[in-house]
Amino acid sequence: MFPGHMLPKTILRFLPLTLMAALTGACSDNDSDSDNVVEDHRIAVIDTNDDLVVSVSEWAAAFPVLDLNNDGFLDPLEFQFNAAGFAIADVNRSGSVSEAEWAATLTDWDTNGDHVIDLAEFDPYIL
Repeated sequence: MFPGHMLPKTILRFLPLTLMAALTGACSDNDSDSDNVVEDHRIAVIDTNDDLVVSVSEWAAAFPVLDLNNDGFLDPLEFQFNAAGFAIADVNRSGSVSEAEWAATLTDWDTNGDHVIDLAEFDPYIL
């Protein structure tokens, strides 16, 4: 048992994302070729309708889900993607990503300009 019978903060920080991933099927053990489940929880948390693309509304709704400490910013641990993606999102180089910077990142990651991010566009930013 952990001291004080509490889980370490690092575990608690990722618990909501883990639970959401499990609920959206991102942790599925189903190996069916006909099952088109996104296996990466970071995408599953954002792609809430499981259509394998992230719309503007899904992208905007993801910010408060990822902002685990509710401070209005995503720090590198909350960001959930790789350092290159964080560097693109952190436009003002403050060390955190504001909601406005997060919104602008959709445009940066949407390389084909169709106003959604598909799996191929996420690929460079997944660890």
